[in-house]
Amino acid sequence: MSTMRLLVTGLLMVLAGCASHAPPTAQVSQYACEDGRSFQLHRAGDALAIAISGMYFPLQVSTGSQGERVYACNMLKMVQHGDLARVEMEGQPYLDGCRLTP
Repeated sequence: MSTMRLLVTGLLMVLAGCASHAPPTAQVSQYACEDGRSFQLHRAGDALAIAISGMYFPLQVSTGSQGERVYACNMLKMVQHGDLARVEMEGQPYLDGCRLTP
């Protein structure tokens, strides 16, 4: 996905109430993806947000397959399976093969 498309998607998410400008004060987990990009998962109590390219998206727990944890907002979905994760935007793969870093 190009940078322009990410910016447009981010703007649409802000308008849809999905993205915000600041993450909650939280425990932060860093993920490194196979294409060299990365993201952070912020946890503060029951609140959860993902930080991608300077944008923060509050997430809600969603349903997933056995062994998976799924978090989503209107246009973004993150699926965790153990130390691996993937992120979809607008139903399309965005970040794949992401591994939790120590």
